[in-house]
Amino acid sequence: ENCGCFVTGAHKIKRQKNGNVHEYTYYRCTHKSKKIVCHEKEVREYVLAGELVPILQSLALPKDWRDYLASRLEQDRAGLESESRAMIYTLRGELDAISAKLKRLFDVYLEGDIDRDDYKDRQAELMSEKKSLEGKIERVLTNAGYWIEPMQKWLETAVSICLIDEKAEHSEIARAFRKIEGLNLKMKNKKVVAERDAKSHSPQKN
Repeated sequence: ENCGCFVTGAHKIKRQKNGNVHEYTYYRCTHKSKKIVCHEKEVREYVLAGELVPILQSLALPKDWRDYLASRLEQDRAGLESESRAMIYTLRGELDAISAKLKRLFDVYLEGDIDRDDYKDRQAELMSEKKSLEGKIERVLTNAGYWIEPMQKWLETAVSICLIDEKAEHSEIARAFRKIEGLNLKMKNKKVVAERDAKSHSPQKN
C-alpha cells in the first residue's frame, strides 16, 4: 500500500432476497500503521488483476531471446569450468608442494637437525599456507558460475510470463509474482506501481 502497510484480501458473500448468491473478493489496506492514515479504498480482485498483468508482461521474454541467452550461458559455463579446473590444478600443485615440505621438515626434525621450537615455528607457517590454499580451492569450487543457475531460472520464469494475459486465472498471476524477486509493489488511487528493490541481487535488476 502507498502508506507502507500490507494489502490483505477478503472474500464476501452477498445473499439477495430472491435467493441469488453473489461472491466476490476485494483487497484493502491492513491499516497497521498508527502514524499514517490511509485513505486508499478497497479494490475488487478483477481490477487488481488488471493492474498486475501489464507489470508481468513488462518482464516477459520471448522464447527466441531465451534460446539465444541460454546458449550464451552454456558458453559462459564451459569457459568458467575450464578456468576453474586450471586454477584448481595450480592450487593443488602448490598444496602438494607444501605437503612435501611438511614431510621433509618432519624428517629433518626426527634426524635432530633442528630443535623442537624451530620445528614448531616452521610447521605452523607451512600449515597456515596450507589452510589458505585449501580455502582458495573451496572458494573456486563454490563460486565458479554461481550466477548462471539463477540466471537460467530467471530466463524460464521470464518466458513463462509470456503466457499470462488478462484472461489468465488470478491464482496463476499470483504464482508468477512469487517467482519474481526485487519488485516492491505499491498501490495508490487503485493503481499498482512496481518499484525495484535497491537491495535485490536478482538477475532481473540488470
